[in-house]
Amino acid sequence: MKHLWIIGLLFLTLPLSALTAEENKMLDKVELFYKSVGMNDKAAWLAKQRQLKKISFEKFTGDEVSTTAITDSSDKTIRINSNYAKSFTYRNYVDLGLTLGHEKVHQDQSSLAVIAARCKQFGGYGNKDEQEGWAEGIKIGRDVVMKLRKQLANAKSSREKIILGKRLEQAAGSWQTLLNDWNVQKKEYGEFSSQQFQDADGMFIDVDDMLKESKQALKMAKDYVVPANSMVSSYPGKYRGKALGGAVGSFNFDVRSDYSVVGSVSGTHKMGSFKGTLDGGVNVDGLISGQVWGTIQTKYGVEKFAGSWSGRLTKTGAQGKWSAGAEGVYPSGSWVVNKL
Repeated sequence: MKHLWIIGLLFLTLPLSALTAEENKMLDKVELFYKSVGMNDKAAWLAKQRQLKKISFEKFTGDEVSTTAITDSSDKTIRINSNYAKSFTYRNYVDLGLTLGHEKVHQDQSSLAVIAARCKQFGGYGNKDEQEGWAEGIKIGRDVVMKLRKQLANAKSSREKIILGKRLEQAAGSWQTLLNDWNVQKKEYGEFSSQQFQDADGMFIDVDDMLKESKQALKMAKDYVVPANSMVSSYPGKYRGKALGGAVGSFNFDVRSDYSVVGSVSGTHKMGSFKGTLDGGVNVDGLISGQVWGTIQTKYGVEKFAGSWSGRLTKTGAQGKWSAGAEGVYPSGSWVVNKL
């Protein structure tokens, strides 16, 4: 992720387009990520920015194509690279979580301060505003890794250790990438103060110390996941089967290595033919749940639907129920799948 956090220029304010369902889903995931590591204040801040329509996703081109996000200094909107609305993985939630923490710092900086900091940078005197943004992202990254380490150490079941271990691996990898990116960008923005970062004991630490911590976290994740994997059945894989009952058709999904779930459902119902998208996750006990949304072709035209689905995984397959809305009106029923 080259130039992961290059931010702070003044831009011509353009009207923000409404967020798509996919973009809203991504921001929902980042909010849940914040809450899962105890950062409720950041989750509340993100929810507020969405309410104020201060966040958008845009296609970045040219020199900005590898940039994650940019803060507009004039109207304080955060514009996120649309490429980051396509990958629903824990690593992506962490990347965006750290980036948005950086962007929050820039929202609080005045336009004049941004211009002054940029002028100093061009003169070879570093950029204090950028240092503050990067420092916040790095601090969030460290906090996330330390909280996941604690959660992993306290995990009870083997499956919980697998899930938390893989999350720690992704979070530590994101943090390590950010630290390495900073070692490149500091040539433009200047070195951090020796008292910029502190550990839990109040001792000052630097970027090299934190890089060592990230490597230790990656080793811890591996040490927990490998033995735990040998003790439990593996849920990740492809599941294919049927929708039954009030709606008849195909019901298919994949369980990813981070235990997130994506899939599709399609078939016929008394109202007409339908197709939809599945999204969800699996918990430590093999219980699966999530959202379903899509369209149904009726004699009156195409209608949208949204609902939920749930079930339980086994070593060979899974089964459960789903509903796309009011029973008897929209597709609903049971489902059963086999693991390929």
